[in-house]
Amino acid sequence: MMRTNVTLPEELVREIDRVAGRRKRSQFIVEAVRERLAKLRFSEALV
Repeated sequence: MMRTNVTLPEELVREIDRVAGRRKRSQFIVEAVRERLAKLRFSEALV
């Protein structure tokens, strides 16, 4: 695992914490990014 810093809008962080819990924030973001990348790869494969 690699540590990185990102800046997110405060309301987005509050929403992530609401659905995932503060202690699961990083895990939620990792899963969301993986899902988005998979969708992008799929879209690129169709072109």
